Amino acid sequence: MSDIINEYVEIDCFQNLLIEIIKYQGINTFIPGGCWPWKFAIHYDNEAIVIENNEIISSNLLKKTIGISYQYERIEHGKKNIEIIGRCLDKDNDFIILGVDQYFIPYQKPSIYMKKHGNHTLVLYGGLVNGKVKCVSSIPQYKGELDIESLQKAIDSSYLESWKVNIDFTHKRETDRKSLLDWFFNSFDVHNYYDEFNKKKREVNTAKLYEIFDELRRNNDLKHFCDGTWGWSLHKRGKILLYFLAKMTRNIEWLKEISNITEKIDCTWKILYRKIYMKTLSETVCNWETIDFLFEKILESERVLRKKIFANRDSMYKENGY
Repeated sequence: MSDIINEYVEIDCFQNLLIEIIKYQGINTFIPGGCWPWKFAIHYDNEAIVIENNEIISSNLLKKTIGISYQYERIEHGKKNIEIIGRCLDKDNDFIILGVDQYFIPYQKPSIYMKKHGNHTLVLYGGLVNGKVKCVSSIPQYKGELDIESLQKAIDSSYLESWKVNIDFTHKRETDRKSLLDWFFNSFDVHNYYDEFNKKKREVNTAKLYEIFDELRRNNDLKHFCDGTWGWSLHKRGKILLYFLAKMTRNIEWLKEISNITEKIDCTWKILYRKIYMKTLSETVCNWETIDFLFEKILESERVLRKKIFANRDSMYKENGY
């Protein structure tokens, strides 16, 4: 199986850190990828459309499958200092997901530390001891201590949001495979929902995203289409899906077929997103026919992939004892 998928899957900083917190509590979870990955969240800001990553590790998913729940409390930027953060970590189940500038973080790669500014997210836990704080990072992977002088500089140089997270592990349990499979197969539909700030968002799939793109194109309004981070991990989403399916079935030949399709989708998205981004910068770069062709190629591959996954649905339930 190692030739098909790497055991470690990158989603994004925030969601990977949630998984690290869960693992810290001794829960063996393989939730990543337990939903259809090519969905996006959209809402409107002053009539301008905003596209965001859709949640893969949602609070509802965690509650249904491993029995934990959590609450967020935003830490205002002006209050992001070491003393206040230390007081926030006053309980065993308190964690802080902290946005910082990677430039000042010593465990970063040599090509980044003290050389390149950029956004980074990490988890703090356990309080402040002897001028250091315990931390966990998922990208890059690190678990250890961080001196408060470096941390404060990284905080002061960043305007990323940070959160105090209290997680209730009272009802924690090993992964409920049936609930996870139910969630996965229900995730192929799209929904409206509210996020933590009560802003209404709508899930859209690739087909709907293509329609939105086409409407903006006709209105000559593509300038901000690639804003945000929603496109950064498009070329990894197939790997996330494959990670999940490899945990739910031992049908190696079927997984190889799935791998071939997801790899094709990932590669096509990587090319397509780059071409769309270049098009937002200059009308003369690339032609519209190429972009349309790549969208259609992805949609056809998705149709084939969905058909193969649903054809194996009963077998997956049976393999997992249902």
